[in-house]
Amino acid sequence: MDIPKLITERLRLLGGLRLRSVRPILEPDQHGDPLPAGSGVLLRYKGEHFLLSAAHVIKKPDVSLYLGTETSWKELPHPYHYTVPSASRDGPTADIFDVGFIHLPRQLAQELDGCVFLQETDVDLAEQPLYAEGSRSLYVALGWPQNRFKFDWREKKTKPDNLGYFGPAAPIDCYRRLDLDPTSHLLLSFDQESVVNPSGAVGLAPKLHGMSGGGIWRVNSFATRDVGADKLVAVTISREPAVGCIVGTRLQPLFRAMTSRLELGPAASSP
Repeated sequence: MDIPKLITERLRLLGGLRLRSVRPILEPDQHGDPLPAGSGVLLRYKGEHFLLSAAHVIKKPDVSLYLGTETSWKELPHPYHYTVPSASRDGPTADIFDVGFIHLPRQLAQELDGCVFLQETDVDLAEQPLYAEGSRSLYVALGWPQNRFKFDWREKKTKPDNLGYFGPAAPIDCYRRLDLDPTSHLLLSFDQESVVNPSGAVGLAPKLHGMSGGGIWRVNSFATRDVGADKLVAVTISREPAVGCIVGTRLQPLFRAMTSRLELGPAASSP
């Protein structure tokens, strides 16, 4: 089986919808020039429009962030909703959920040219990895690495470059080592050579800073040949080099928070 060829073909099929639903998020520096902050996933839920992301990407209540469309950058409206660290944990990983969302007005959603909003049918909230006969579930994480963000200072134009990372479910032992629950988080084994860019080239991974907030899909279409079978199951929040995996938070906390969004302030409590 030619795995690189299969991965390239799968990314091409995914690109029609999935790549356009994962967008770059930008933060202006002190001079107003763009700096890549991370990634986000566009989703329509209960008739409303949302941008899903990681908390550490959008946890900027006093800063205006921007979303990249096909032709321009659109300012994202406040408030930004995000999880906060649990009082029961300490250190930089205290916010183990590390996710957030921004509610987008309908008018703004209609102005996001070249972008696609996922529907509820594109999401699987109950997905869990399968480990059978030596095989593991396969996933793809899509996002916009910071070191592939190019800014033309003369023309004042940006050209970010996205990528897809394919990886199998990480062994259960990785969850124990990171003290994470597989019902609330998803771990992908990380292989430097399982990265595919939009042109279909397979090669070594760049730095993954900026991938945070992007979407992770369970890939079922290798068997079904139906790209609609691939479902969004998590949002990327970090990479853990010591364990050799990418960490994603599953979508249940976000969906609960979006359902009660009218009662939320700028920061939502961790589930």
